[in-house]
Amino acid sequence: MMRQSLTFDTLAIDCDLRTTRALYAWGYTPRAGWKKGTVGLPSIVRSGQVLVEIDEPVQKGEVIQIADRESTVMKFDRSSGWFECSAGLADQGVEIAANTIIGLKGDEIVALWLRPRFV
Repeated sequence: MMRQSLTFDTLAIDCDLRTTRALYAWGYTPRAGWKKGTVGLPSIVRSGQVLVEIDEPVQKGEVIQIADRESTVMKFDRSSGWFECSAGLADQGVEIAANTIIGLKGDEIVALWLRPRFV
């Protein structure tokens, strides 16, 4: 399977290039960089798939950056357990896997919400 990573700084969403489907989130984001506060999910959240259209040809191993560290807000809501990584205000969310929501503004990915389980 050929995959492509879309990144918010060091946090990524992997996509299958054959089906164009967003598959899962992965990466490393230290808690020290998270802000504390209320995480607001979009008012519209549905379960489903996000299909990604990549306009530019990419080399194997190359990532596509959605947003860099300076334009990304990373926030954790201790009471709800949700972590938000956003580069804009989403008008809808799609839950692509359990506790993994991609935020869209129109047809652009602008946010990612995860509900991590700490062990």
